[in-house]
Amino acid sequence: MTKSMTNADTHTQRVAILGAGPIGIECASALQRSLPNISEIIILEAGDTIASNIRQNWPHVRLFSPWKYNTSTSSREVLRSDGQDAEGYDGDKCVTGGEYIDQYLEPVAKALVKCDNVQLHLRTRVVSVGRSGLLKRDMGKEARSKGKFNILCTRIPLGGKKESVGDEFCFRDVDAVLDCTGTRSDYSWFGEGGMPAIGEKQLSRDKDSGSFFTRLIPQVGEVKGKRVAVIGSGYSAATSVRNLIDSPTVQQIYWLTRRVLGKSGQLYRVLEGDALQNRAALCEMANELVSRNPEPEGDGSGMENKVAHIDNCTITYATLNESTNGSTPTITLTIDATDPTAERLPVHKLDVDYLVSNVGMRPDLSIHSELQVHTCYATEGPMALAATLLGASGDCLTQATPGIDSLLTPEPNFFVLGNKSYGRSSAFLMRVGIEQAEAVALYLREQI
Repeated sequence: MTKSMTNADTHTQRVAILGAGPIGIECASALQRSLPNISEIIILEAGDTIASNIRQNWPHVRLFSPWKYNTSTSSREVLRSDGQDAEGYDGDKCVTGGEYIDQYLEPVAKALVKCDNVQLHLRTRVVSVGRSGLLKRDMGKEARSKGKFNILCTRIPLGGKKESVGDEFCFRDVDAVLDCTGTRSDYSWFGEGGMPAIGEKQLSRDKDSGSFFTRLIPQVGEVKGKRVAVIGSGYSAATSVRNLIDSPTVQQIYWLTRRVLGKSGQLYRVLEGDALQNRAALCEMANELVSRNPEPEGDGSGMENKVAHIDNCTITYATLNESTNGSTPTITLTIDATDPTAERLPVHKLDVDYLVSNVGMRPDLSIHSELQVHTCYATEGPMALAATLLGASGDCLTQATPGIDSLLTPEPNFFVLGNKSYGRSSAFLMRVGIEQAEAVALYLREQI
């Protein structure tokens, strides 16, 4: 059944925010501050709660960036307007994802929904955004500027998964759309060239996959398998390795990375005087592990150290071995060399009890596939922003926040913000998303 939700006869400013994660909440606060007379702010969130992805997937992970980078003046004003304490958010303390929600995002969201013009729709998955009376191929900026947005959604049943299908309905006559859906729901594959390794999709689909496979950062003590492989060379992979080291049941950890380790013998670059102290500590720990834990020989058995780093890895097969006598299935990884001319070649096969894949995320582009949004062929972020970031320092702290021109898309008043605006790039910092939200709110004040 498809329903329509509209107030076309009475509204003057109607903005929809897709996603109630950190940047979605910040966008709502910025709009309230910059457009005090805005008619409606509609926040659409697929989860059961705000910031559901953080709550479900990484509440235990400590943020690199401290409070002062992760909060905004607009949200603190929202808290004060609600009579809440807005102090203590300017310090250098780094909290976990769960603490970030409980101590900041949740209070801000509760204050926002008390406003008459703010609607928060939970368990609402956005299927597609279109322009009223226009197809994607219809050209003309003036015509597209006049056309309102329509947002097709499906209601996720209580307790259902995000892909569950419930009643469909449509928000119509929306003046501007801010896509803050992030990248966390679409994970990259660990196979050759970014494709799925043979057998990888089966691992993801298996109803019991949680007992032997994850794409998340495991908590300390969560993994029960004795032999664990971690795939990836980003900060998430390093965090997974650190947590697994402290897990008492884990006896052996194989850390598999695609690129060949250079002459420095270091997997991560440690920035001198890094302002993000937790990041620096993680990089130093990871580099030390790599330097003193040589890769295993043969089938990987007989390791003296708990962690073995294996570089130059391209995983071609991930074979699920059926359980016997009620035991947990095991996984056999078939590994080829990323660079077959390198001095060191990886082991060819590796048997593990548990597999952690931390090889990055990708944005879901299907939401705006019927709009004129120009995306970068490399990162899948919006092209204007991707071009601005091209050649910039890889360190998120040293990147200048791009201005409003880099946030504009060919589709008038449609914006991709937050982590999703960086596409597959991992250089995004929460502070950048907050500044994006403020810039777009000021822009819309003049446009709608």
